[in-house]
Amino acid sequence: MSRDRRDHTSSAPSGAANFPELIVKNMREFLAGFQPSGGNGGVFCPTRRNIPVGEMVAVKVRLGRRQPPMVVYGRVAWRRPGLHILKIRAGIGVEFLASERAKWEYLLDLARA
Repeated sequence: MSRDRRDHTSSAPSGAANFPELIVKNMREFLAGFQPSGGNGGVFCPTRRNIPVGEMVAVKVRLGRRQPPMVVYGRVAWRRPGLHILKIRAGIGVEFLASERAKWEYLLDLARA
């Protein structure tokens, strides 16, 4: 089943320009960090930034070298400090907004292909 990316663009939430941005480097990282729990889906974003739980964020997922990233909006659900000795990456768990379901389903399908 082929999906067209243009079908899954929605308007950004109000004030989206002011949201902190987190970056997922590639589709492999998106698939590895994807978490289906919570009903709306979510993703782990490696970062050392200190963003409070509950704050709105924009997650930019890079699709490839020559394609612009897709932005998916969500809220910080949890934070994890890094432990270098144990090789645990610092990061933030983001739960996507319900209105972003079509976008993350498209990204998940693309990552699995």
